[in-house]
Amino acid sequence: MRFFFIIFILLLASGFVSAQEQSPYDIALERIREAEQSGANRINLEAFGLTELPPEIGNLLNLEILLLSDNELSSLPPEIENLTNLRTFFLSSNEFVSFPAEITNLTNLRDLNLDYNELQNISPEISNLTNLSTLSLAHNQLMVLPPEIGFLTTLQGLNVGNNNLSSIPSEISNLSNLCYLRIEGNQLRYLPYELRELTNFQTNLCFIRLQDNPLISPPPEIIAQGTPAILDYLENQAWWHLQRLLISIAGGIGLLATLILGLRYRQRRHRKPKQKRSN
Repeated sequence: MRFFFIIFILLLASGFVSAQEQSPYDIALERIREAEQSGANRINLEAFGLTELPPEIGNLLNLEILLLSDNELSSLPPEIENLTNLRTFFLSSNEFVSFPAEITNLTNLRDLNLDYNELQNISPEISNLTNLSTLSLAHNQLMVLPPEIGFLTTLQGLNVGNNNLSSIPSEISNLSNLCYLRIEGNQLRYLPYELRELTNFQTNLCFIRLQDNPLISPPPEIIAQGTPAILDYLENQAWWHLQRLLISIAGGIGLLATLILGLRYRQRRHRKPKQKRSN
């Protein structure tokens, strides 16, 4: 009896050790297989320490929500393209340098988050994601946005804050449903004139974030007044600058007139009085 008890303890111990030795990949694979068996439409593999995603993820054909944030992924398996029902895809805080090409085939995506990666470019094929409602690419290393972003006409929220952008493509004016645009923390000096066409921003419900850019146009005093003032400036910037020029000229004329009057006053004070003739 004692012998069987020892064997039982040893089996338990070996099972415990085996469980302890499971890699993040193995644990993720186990979760994926469980989700496949249950027909789950959501799977959370966040903060697993994954450097590679099991290709079996492509078997989850019912999947609508895939959460992969806080891992160490730099690529996705081709099988990800099988997830044609995917609506929400979170990949923030990973190690992507290039925009994953596989994502551009997930044409039913509504929400895509790639914040806090190392992205240096965005694939022009992002134009395929015509059902996107929110796109977040903040805290990356983007230097340009492709003009194809203008094809995302259902987009309501775009966050490209804290990158290295020096310009915004004029095609952004095609995003007629856009209600928030975050472009703070970039290298922008000028905003495209076409932004004025985004009429949603004329309401108090929608906004543009511009802080921490070396902007010349609009100037800081306009930015401080908020989004409607920014749009009004873009619509009438030629008149705005003309007004400032006229004010500057008027101020210069006033200063010149003051100087002239001051000089005349000094001359009068220093002018010697004429001596009277004696009889």
